[in-house]
Amino acid sequence: MSMSTDITGYREKDKRWDEMVEVYKTCENAGVAIPSEVEEFFNGEHPDSICAMDGFSVDINCAMEQIDEEMVEGWWVDVEKLPKGVKIIRFANSY
Repeated sequence: MSMSTDITGYREKDKRWDEMVEVYKTCENAGVAIPSEVEEFFNGEHPDSICAMDGFSVDINCAMEQIDEEMVEGWWVDVEKLPKGVKIIRFANSY
């Protein structure tokens, strides 16, 4: 049986969140393309589908480095490189 680890950062839904939702829904209702900045903000997901811990997940790969040493596998997370607003980091193992 193998195990995998998923590491995800979460930000709170704040004023910026509300602004981006408004832009997203305005574009959606007008039938125009969602701006790439808005798509990236929501990680390519529809804002209505995001509800984890009253926040939303953000890509934190820029702050992570895999550890692969003799008898040790894991991850470094450099908290100074985390995207602005990340307040929670979730580590989840699945089998």
